[in-house]
Amino acid sequence: MSPTVNKSARRHRAATPAGPADAAPWRAAKSLLEAEKRRIIAEIRGYPPPIAGCDAQYQHLTERRQLIGRELVRLEAAQSGGATAFDDFIASSAFIDAATARRMRSGAGDR
Repeated sequence: MSPTVNKSARRHRAATPAGPADAAPWRAAKSLLEAEKRRIIAEIRGYPPPIAGCDAQYQHLTERRQLIGRELVRLEAAQSGGATAFDDFIASSAFIDAATARRMRSGAGDR
């Protein structure tokens, strides 16, 4: 294997929670946030040129794009904290509701 692959694999192992059962909700949360980020970016790309200072929807989308980026950073940072950190992250997330969190914990959100 090349050194780049080894470094990547080590980084991935370091960012993954201890047990495989614990990893599923984190993967599901990351997947959901990344999908929402892609959706927001696609919507911004397809948005007609805004009129400066007059387009509240465009401004809302750009704010959501910034927020989802911060959510992904928070998720990565919280991963080492286990189940309690996951619950804390979910409780403060602007993108993950209680029903989605329950599916993630049960493993259904990872499919």
